[in-house]
Amino acid sequence: MAISQSQARNRSWLLILCPFILVVVAGNLLLWYQLSSAETARTELMGETISAQLALSIREPMVRGEHLTVAVMLNDLLTGSKDLVIYAAVYNNSNTLIAQAGTPTPNLLQYSQRISYQQSVIGRLEIGLGHQPGNAVFEPLLTLIVTQLMIGAMIILIVIKLRDTNMFWSYPDPPRHHVPPSTPPLASPDEVATAPDPPFLRKDGTLMVVRPIPVNLDSEIIELLASAVSLCRGDLTMAESGDLELLFQSDQHEQDAVYCAALLMELVAERPRPYSANFALHYCKDCRVAGGQFTEARKFTNYLTAIARGKILISHTLAPRVPDTLGVQLSSFSHTALPNGQAMTMVGSSSAFQNAIRQRLVLLTDP
Repeated sequence: MAISQSQARNRSWLLILCPFILVVVAGNLLLWYQLSSAETARTELMGETISAQLALSIREPMVRGEHLTVAVMLNDLLTGSKDLVIYAAVYNNSNTLIAQAGTPTPNLLQYSQRISYQQSVIGRLEIGLGHQPGNAVFEPLLTLIVTQLMIGAMIILIVIKLRDTNMFWSYPDPPRHHVPPSTPPLASPDEVATAPDPPFLRKDGTLMVVRPIPVNLDSEIIELLASAVSLCRGDLTMAESGDLELLFQSDQHEQDAVYCAALLMELVAERPRPYSANFALHYCKDCRVAGGQFTEARKFTNYLTAIARGKILISHTLAPRVPDTLGVQLSSFSHTALPNGQAMTMVGSSSAFQNAIRQRLVLLTDP
């Protein structure tokens, strides 16, 4: 099935949009890091400079023991700095507080400077910086960066939310060739020997992809598989890749598809040549061949088939729809290329289910 022009345009936009988002996010993170580093270096330089100059200014009053003068100088510093310095304290060489202005607060940027006189340490000065005027310059830019990051995160979340419908957009639809059924369909999986009325076709359905190994099937086994599919009320097409694509749309399409997968696995195992196959089943809400939902369902089913490893995989949307009365046992399937919970694998079946499969085998293999 060829890719429509609208699908091609959508894929082109995705190819442009995704790298653009990554570049914007990476650029903003780099800019944020550079601004933070520059602001930290500027604050460190300012704190060291102010503390060094103040230590020189109060050295003489400390030597003369004029503690009141030291306290006045600290208060003048806080008043004149306009909240740049919000705390200052001076200690003598015995680490006893002799003057203080302001109150230290948690997470305060503090800087300490030794007070020396004639190569002897006579005390210690501490200052704490408050609001930095330079921060206001960066606030509009930081707001813009945060806004861009939020928009990019929202777009990424939307893409992740639509993963089930977009994760396989890069794979074109393989061309298919219809294989006409060789035998008339049956009305019910439990009534394999009677000719039914034409089945009621629903809008939704079950899509199954079978990937035989090796892919070069001979005409005899293709005819046999086509007969098995029609026996389960399915429609079979063959892709140029060698995959078999089956569509079930009867009133019990989930049940028909599971029966058909088990039947085809039995047929493949009985072949004289060393055949094997991967099976994948997926629920399709709208099975119109020209519809976008059917196209995405085919791509997801093909993806499951590629990792099935000789098993029957049932997607997370189809597994809850398989009736318990069918008698099949499902287990979670894990794979490095598939998120947890995206598929189940068929690990067993009831005796009634196995008897129904054997009855179909008799119909297909007996001359």
